[in-house]
Amino acid sequence: MSIQPVTSLSIPVKFSRAQQQIGLLLLLITLAGAALRFYKLDYQDFWHDEASTADHILSGRLDVMLAKVFADGQPPLAFFFNLAAGNLLGESEWALRLPSAIAGTLCIPAMYLVARRWFGYREALLGAALLAVLRFPIHYSQEARPYAWLLLFSLLAVYYWLELLAALRAGTPMPRRAAALYFLFGLLAAYTHYFGFLSLLWQGALLLAAAPRRASATIGLMLAFIPGYFLWLSQLVRQFTGGRAHIHIPPPNTGTLKFQYRILFNDAWYRTSDWLPQSVAGVCILLALLWCMRRAIPLLRKRDFAAIFWLPEVTLLIAWGFPIAFTYFFSLTIKPLYVARYMMAVLIPAVLLVTRGVTQSPWRKALPALAIALLAFFTYDLLARVDYYNQPSKAEAEHVMRAVLAAWQAEPETLRLACTSDHIAAYYSRKFAEPQLVQAHACSMTELSGIDSLLGVRPYRQIALAVSVSTVEPALLAEFLERYCLLEHNIYYWSDFYLYETQPCP
Repeated sequence: MSIQPVTSLSIPVKFSRAQQQIGLLLLLITLAGAALRFYKLDYQDFWHDEASTADHILSGRLDVMLAKVFADGQPPLAFFFNLAAGNLLGESEWALRLPSAIAGTLCIPAMYLVARRWFGYREALLGAALLAVLRFPIHYSQEARPYAWLLLFSLLAVYYWLELLAALRAGTPMPRRAAALYFLFGLLAAYTHYFGFLSLLWQGALLLAAAPRRASATIGLMLAFIPGYFLWLSQLVRQFTGGRAHIHIPPPNTGTLKFQYRILFNDAWYRTSDWLPQSVAGVCILLALLWCMRRAIPLLRKRDFAAIFWLPEVTLLIAWGFPIAFTYFFSLTIKPLYVARYMMAVLIPAVLLVTRGVTQSPWRKALPALAIALLAFFTYDLLARVDYYNQPSKAEAEHVMRAVLAAWQAEPETLRLACTSDHIAAYYSRKFAEPQLVQAHACSMTELSGIDSLLGVRPYRQIALAVSVSTVEPALLAEFLERYCLLEHNIYYWSDFYLYETQPCP
């Protein structure tokens, strides 16, 4: 059945009962996903990267923001949304995370569209629901960084890429509208994060493989991304040739790949020795691959290798495996760039393979029960086993900075030190309206002379030291223990607070 275009606004669009039910289910799924993304949006403290976002938009000026984004080694698009939110709503954690929460919510219907085009309505509803309850997309929907926007634009680009792929495989020219929208959303993904370019590589290669005789059209479309990126291209080249971007990333190893898989399916940095959610997802993926092999065997007997290559599960494996393999070997041989959250787009094929395994399992007659059980498990894992909304998963920077503030208020003669990023110290100094909250850094022995100078100028009675997302040299802590009396040591998640009396212990 073909859908005829509506030529007049007075002609009502009629939907079948099944379409209405699907639309209602999608709406409920999206609302549930939105609730999970907006609930306790400001519960977690800002960590270094989010505090840097706040610093980028502090002035409220576009030119200052772009200069700071360039220095940070990032493309600029997502920061426009943060700048708008900051100018309208202020600099709070809730305000700066709001754009990501909106983008993360929009990812849910976008996943539905992609899964429906790749497989059908069953996979579409299950894929949208799974994306709604998984910890990984929820976490980055509650972070003032670009990753939720990267996922959204990647999903929309894949949606129109699938239309281009279907047309080329059918032997017809690429639809202009689909090509234009694919170009638009692919470009937006690249302007959001440099790893947006990574998806273009495998997508362009598969378009070429689908219709070698129309290679000129495909190559022309992919080359158009170069002039399309001209607004930021010179900055990208300067960032990478100047050695300013990503200098802090260590080379990957096999543990990196294991963590990449685990983090997609409800793993967390504080969670250890628990493979149950990853095992559940792995069983579903295995069922999808077994279903693929079942269809591939007759094709293999016919030596129809092209048909095997274009099985949807094989395409999903390429979409999942290529970005990981490319980035892994690039990081080992040229420059370390592998960070699990940068690989946000691989969540798309991973979720689709899980949904495919459920819909094509040997127990397909019980599909509704299987789908509900899968979603119930991951929701329970998120809320109870991971305890996502009560367990700190980012450095508790505000907690230690508040401890410094409290010590200062209780004893005005307190020397305030910090071993943390300038972004964190500056953000919480502004939030507490105390510009002099941190007087000096104290991370290494080289900074001890400066601390001694401050102690020589004024007779401080206490020293308050906040440590967050950084490590103090053991020698410096040992020196403090030898010189001063430790009154208090509070341990937070990725953070510590020390309070010393500036006299040796009795």
